[in-house]
Amino acid sequence: QQEEEYTISNPTSEPAVIAVKLSELTGNVANKYKNAGGNIVFDIYNTTSCTVDRNKAASVRIFVAKEAVATYTITGATNNASYGSVTVSNASVISGGSVTLTANSTSGYRFVKWQDDDTSNPRTITNVTADATYTATFEAIPTYVLTLNVEGQGTVTGAGSYQENQDVNISATPDYDYKFYRWMEGESEYSSESSTTVKMTNARTISAVFVKIPTYTITASVKESCAEMGTVTGSGVYKEGVAVELKAIANSGYHFDHWNLPDGSTSTSE
Repeated sequence: QQEEEYTISNPTSEPAVIAVKLSELTGNVANKYKNAGGNIVFDIYNTTSCTVDRNKAASVRIFVAKEAVATYTITGATNNASYGSVTVSNASVISGGSVTLTANSTSGYRFVKWQDDDTSNPRTITNVTADATYTATFEAIPTYVLTLNVEGQGTVTGAGSYQENQDVNISATPDYDYKFYRWMEGESEYSSESSTTVKMTNARTISAVFVKIPTYTITASVKESCAEMGTVTGSGVYKEGVAVELKAIANSGYHFDHWNLPDGSTSTSE
């Protein structure tokens, strides 16, 4: 221990208690005697208090024994330096103090655990009482292949090799005269949306199914008994979903009356 002498001026209590006055030490003086808990550590020679006659003494001289506080070294290590590194918040720690370790993985690798099987990251070590080394274990992130197949006629995007748990966007575009129907994974439907996301939990094979767009023949005609009264337009072969305009044109001296529709109903729209 090292002795240092300090003077407390103008004691304010009668009797003045040295232990109380020590708490008034500030700045660098107080910091020198603070332990890990933030308390001032001291020993007073011969007595723990003294009585001060304020009429005779303007100051009190105190001898303090400085307690040496132990410090310890905390080191971070890895199972492979090319896989990652460990950052230590403060390598030199006073007895009873704390330190935080952070495992930093390089691209393509991930943190697994510390040598004692703790998996927290960052990790805080409290109440340090000895030198210690903490080793972080890293491993390569697995990669899986996403295979996209086509049934029918169209194109797909998104196939490739990806890291485990990566979300991958896939898209299907039909060729002319075809439409996207669905994505299939094995015997199960994966999605009915042409653009969707796949999570790479393992190797996966997904197929885009395209089907030919159906066509239908529309026949528009003038009733045989009214053949001389006008004409109609719009007949032809059309793709599914296309809106077709039929038009009835009356000859001079006649007017359009109605359409007879396939379901047996009529329409007066020309």
